[in-house]
Amino acid sequence: MTTRFRHTRIKPVVAASFPDTGQRKSNNAFSIDWVFPCGACGWSGTLHLATRPNCGYYHFTIGDFEATIVSDGAFVFPPQGLVSTIPKPALENVMKRNFESLDAMVLANNILFLDTGKNKVLIDTGSSNLFQPTVGRLIGNLAAADIDFIEIDTVLISHAHVDHIGGISTPDGPPAFPKARYFISRAEHDFWKDATLDDLENVADEDLKQLLLDVAKDSLDKISDSLTLFEFGEELVPGITSKDLSGHTPGMAGFDIKSGNSSLLYTADAVLNEYISIPQPEWAHDSDMNATKAIETRFALLEELTRSGKMSATFHVDFPGIGHIRRDGSKYDYRPVRHRLEF
Repeated sequence: MTTRFRHTRIKPVVAASFPDTGQRKSNNAFSIDWVFPCGACGWSGTLHLATRPNCGYYHFTIGDFEATIVSDGAFVFPPQGLVSTIPKPALENVMKRNFESLDAMVLANNILFLDTGKNKVLIDTGSSNLFQPTVGRLIGNLAAADIDFIEIDTVLISHAHVDHIGGISTPDGPPAFPKARYFISRAEHDFWKDATLDDLENVADEDLKQLLLDVAKDSLDKISDSLTLFEFGEELVPGITSKDLSGHTPGMAGFDIKSGNSSLLYTADAVLNEYISIPQPEWAHDSDMNATKAIETRFALLEELTRSGKMSATFHVDFPGIGHIRRDGSKYDYRPVRHRLEF
C-alpha cells in the first residue's frame, strides 16, 4: 500500500534533532540540553532532561487483573497553543501555581496494559516515530516491564489521534502487535475514514492537521482486516466496557474496567492534564474537535468519578497517570495514587 504521509516539516525535525546514539530505541534515555524545534506544535526551545533513564512502567492491580501503566514518553507544547482561548495572565497564574514552565507544557503519554487472565489488552499504542522525538518508547518500556508485546491479543483504540493510534506499526513498518485484534468505536472510524482537512478546522497548524489526517487514515487502513467496530456501552472483552467520551474527537471512547469489587475508568483525552482540565473543566482545549461537547463530557466525567470514588487512568496526566478525583470546595481536585513499592 502506498503511504500517505506528507508531513514534510516533521520527519526532518525528528531525524535531525535526535542524537545518533541509538537512544530512541533504548528505554527512556534523553540527552541533556536537547534543542529541537517542532514545526507541527509551534514550540522550539531547550529541554533540560535526565541523562539517565527513569523507570517507564508502573505495576498495580484491578481486582484479579494485572495492570501496568507503560510510558510512551512525553510531549512538549507551548501552553498558550493548547488553550489559546484562555487569557495569558490566567494561564500563567495556573502554570506558576503548579511550578510549571511558562514556555513549555510537558504532557505524559501513559498507556495501559491489562492481563485479565483471559486476554492481554493494550489500550492505545502511542506515536511510534511519527511525532515528537520525546515519544516512541512504548515497545522498549513494555520489554523493560517484562511484557511480551508479541503476545498482546487485544488493542483498544480510544481515538485516532497520532499519539493513540500511531504505534500500531513499528518504525520499520511491520505491525507492532501481530496477534492483536483491534477495536475502535464505529463513530470514530467512520469520521476519520471520510475526513478531509476541512473537518480539522480546530487545528491551526497546517502541518499538524495533515499529520493527524494522514496517520488516522493510514493506520485504519493497516488494521482493517483485524478491526472490530463497536458501539458505546458494549463489553469488548470480559471485564472491559466501552464508554462514550466524545467531544475531543467525534467518537472518542473511554473504557470501564471491572474485576471483582475493583474498577478503573480509562479517560483517554477527556482531561488534558491534572492542573488544566480538572480544576478548570470549563477551559476549552485547542485539540478538542467539538469544544462545547468536550466540556460537557469533561464535567460529566469528573462528576461521575467524584461520586463513585472510582480510580481513573488518564493519558496525559503526569506518569503514571492514575488517581482519584475529589471536590475541593467548589473545584475538582486530583489525587494521584501513592507510589507503592514491593520489598
